Amino acid sequence: MKRYALFASVAALGGTMAYQGTFVELQPTTPGTVQSGNLNISGTAKAGTVVGYSSASSGIAYGGDFRAVSDQGRGILANASSPTGVTYGGLFQCFSTTGRGIAGISTATSGFAVGGFFTSNSPDGKAVYGVSNAASGLSYGVYGKTSSAAGYGVYSDGNMSASGVISGNGSGLTALNASNISSGTIAAARLPVPMSLSGSVGAAGVISGTNSSTTGRGVYGGSTAASGTTYGVYGESSSTSGRGVLGFVGAATGSTVGGLFTSASSTGKAVWGRATSSTGVNFGVYGDTASTDGIAVHGDATATSGNTYGGRFLSASNSGVGVSGVATASTATSNSGVFGGSNSTAGRGVYGFVGINGPTYGVYGYANATGYAVFAQGRTGASGTKSFRIDHPADPENKYLLHYSSESPTPQNFYAGNIVTDSKGYAWVELPAYFADINANFKYQLTVIGEDFAQAIVSKEIRDNRFQIRTSAPRVKVSWRVEADRNDRWVQRYGAPTEVNKEGVEVGTYQRPELYGKPAEMGIERHPEKRAEIPSPSASKR
Repeated sequence: MKRYALFASVAALGGTMAYQGTFVELQPTTPGTVQSGNLNISGTAKAGTVVGYSSASSGIAYGGDFRAVSDQGRGILANASSPTGVTYGGLFQCFSTTGRGIAGISTATSGFAVGGFFTSNSPDGKAVYGVSNAASGLSYGVYGKTSSAAGYGVYSDGNMSASGVISGNGSGLTALNASNISSGTIAAARLPVPMSLSGSVGAAGVISGTNSSTTGRGVYGGSTAASGTTYGVYGESSSTSGRGVLGFVGAATGSTVGGLFTSASSTGKAVWGRATSSTGVNFGVYGDTASTDGIAVHGDATATSGNTYGGRFLSASNSGVGVSGVATASTATSNSGVFGGSNSTAGRGVYGFVGINGPTYGVYGYANATGYAVFAQGRTGASGTKSFRIDHPADPENKYLLHYSSESPTPQNFYAGNIVTDSKGYAWVELPAYFADINANFKYQLTVIGEDFAQAIVSKEIRDNRFQIRTSAPRVKVSWRVEADRNDRWVQRYGAPTEVNKEGVEVGTYQRPELYGKPAEMGIERHPEKRAEIPSPSASKR
């Protein structure tokens, strides 16, 4: 390959040579025999204008080929020292389909060797400026590649501010590394300093990272600052239907993850979603699944001890909801607005707590007249009184009326009514058809009503779901009451014990320790410190 240089003016080799638009061939060796029309350089040639030109239309052609064999050298050093204007350290062009506008090669195998080094002192300049003018095809404004398993396709090391912008038309910045790294620690697009990326690049946003490693990262963002509001990856979208960050996995099987976020800080947030609009139905975090067995949002606390939460949600609004679960299917038979479960031998499927006085509710359920506001598929219990509450009939706006349940060491059913005996003083009391199926050990009470004295007895006990009353006079009104022990299938299988021993973690605790002069830490709620974790409205805005 022949190399040429065009000198507008040359001062070298102890004299002055002037060429106006004349090409001269540079000799391949120094010293050597100067050929006619050529120039042999043994020292330093200086010129006002130097043009490197390759006329080949194909092949690996170079407009200029510069090399440095020093372990501290530069293949080419181009410096634009003008403090203003759009300046270039060097401008090189190549029209070959497989050529290079400029190729910088450093052959040193060790040391701080640089294939090409570019600087610009202008506040508006560019040390390196890459432009791909092709309107189609897989073109690159700047393309970097490394064959090292621990190398960087593109490496940026400098004080780039958060507002620094890289923009482009095809893909603002694309970095590829196809190394199969067994440890999975090398990222495909590895940028060691924070940067902000923007541009009009279609569906791909501005950065495209691809990694063929089985444990690699397509895009890796790391923020190593020990303080400050830093971001490993920062995504932003101004579109009315856009995504700041979109994670997608196309595999139809396997334990795939659309996005994985971690935080090693003791007070950090692996994922923090914030909806800043003060109006509209917006979402801090939104999860969606189309699977018939899917979970839109899943929180998993894997620690086997400590005060861990699978999910925790807060609302600072005076009329807000910490957690809202809604099952929108109107014809389903077993859907649930909120489902809570626990596999622990002493766990809670759902735990509700209110730590302040006032008209508060640990758990509040509401249903219309045909539904159940609260329903227990099994035992129910209460450490306090059990009552029903209605608006007070005499002052419904200002008072409640409470009626309390009767207590017994055994589960009881009772039935009551009034009846009048016949002309012979007899009456049959009919009980429900299911009476004998759910009751045992019957007890009777009779009260005679009227001005005339009379006596009443149970003349025949309950049989075939009825019993007989006899009075000492005819046509006597009698109020009757029958009580019985519950004997349905639940009680038959599980019993109804009166005294039971505390088990497991409940041993040594109190349901209401304050009633015994004990501290709250001795309460049956094993994590009283969680109560102090409920933040004030101002704290929850952080």
